[in-house]
Amino acid sequence: MRALAVFFLAALSCSRCQRGEPPALADAGKAVKERRSIDLKTALFTVYPEFRFSRIEEGYATYRRRLRWKLPEGKSLTMALSPLLAEKGFTPSDGGGGAIAVRRPFELAAEQVGEEVMLAVSLPIGNEDVGRLLQSPAPMNSEQLGLYVPMPAGAEVVEETFVLFLRYSAREDRAESLVRQLVELLTGSDWEVASLPGDWPDGGAAAKGDILLRRSSAGTVLHIERGGEQVRLELTQPLH
Repeated sequence: MRALAVFFLAALSCSRCQRGEPPALADAGKAVKERRSIDLKTALFTVYPEFRFSRIEEGYATYRRRLRWKLPEGKSLTMALSPLLAEKGFTPSDGGGGAIAVRRPFELAAEQVGEEVMLAVSLPIGNEDVGRLLQSPAPMNSEQLGLYVPMPAGAEVVEETFVLFLRYSAREDRAESLVRQLVELLTGSDWEVASLPGDWPDGGAAAKGDILLRRSSAGTVLHIERGGEQVRLELTQPLH
């Protein structure tokens, strides 16, 4: 499994090489932002390289787009987005889980703060998806997930981010071992420690506490939260 994990770390480090990603185009006299992409298989096995004797209890991959957008006068956010969502095959949600629209298995959430709007499309990930992704020759990537996010006319993109969240359970000693292995594997490549529990790695410090790792070359952040038999992982990858 370690060899497999090293392979996925190598794939993650080549963000320009992900399937379906357009090249960064040079324009004379202009600095062009380089777009990044990551596929779900690479993301999953970067944060969850060893999954035996553990079980995913909750998970999702999310594409977030933050916009600067002034809504049409007299319209709520949901009303303004409604025709755009319909074009993408979404239907109104019953309000459960914070989603305003669904296109199974995708869910779309929207939030407005002043003249900024956050749109987020999420794809649930369950324990049974681990085997499927491992065997998939062409898993969905972040760019393809982003195609489900509406882009209103006249809106300005402020930020786009990919987030992978997992919560898994394992026997307490197994969960501690998995966290240690993950930290050692990532920091053995081009990831750096941003914060660790005070007495890490002595005295069972991995049993509880927060860990923050960064991969500066891509701006990627991994937050690990460990408590007893539960482990929460959140990988955040800026896309440009």
